[in-house]
Amino acid sequence: MAAPPPDDATDFAYEWLSNEVKTEEDRTKMIDGKLQSIVPIASTVITLLLALITFLTSGKVAQFTRTSILIVTFGGAYVAIQFLWAFLRAIKGLARRDFLRVKPKDIIPNTNETKETMRRRAFEEMLEILQYNKESNNNKVTQLACGHEAIKNAIVGLIAIIFTLLFITLFGNQS
Repeated sequence: MAAPPPDDATDFAYEWLSNEVKTEEDRTKMIDGKLQSIVPIASTVITLLLALITFLTSGKVAQFTRTSILIVTFGGAYVAIQFLWAFLRAIKGLARRDFLRVKPKDIIPNTNETKETMRRRAFEEMLEILQYNKESNNNKVTQLACGHEAIKNAIVGLIAIIFTLLFITLFGNQS
């Protein structure tokens, strides 16, 4: 972007700052949407845990090898913990936080305040708001990244369980 002429500098700065604040507000909505997409995982975790409990208490455990029982138990627990960790991070990212906005007192001139002084004060307040909201969004993104990493770990855990049980089924009990 080219530098504005000196007489338009204030208008240029105001327009740029307003766009930045709006962009950060849009970013907040996008991040919150992504965090909310993790929340439905709770039903998957509950299903997994209930299946694990049902398997262990069904009375049919004796039909399986000790190794396969341990793999299912510890693997299922690992996967459930990873999903719960993702769920916890999503909740933490969605937790109520202050999100600063411009207040009427920030844009209304004080008594005996010049136009330039009022603009400078308003700009400083808007920059403070922008910085605070960016930090808040960056914290949310950190929680989102942790949640996504936990989901990837859970998926890798499920794949490992499936292949290990498949290997045991195919090659484990050859006499």
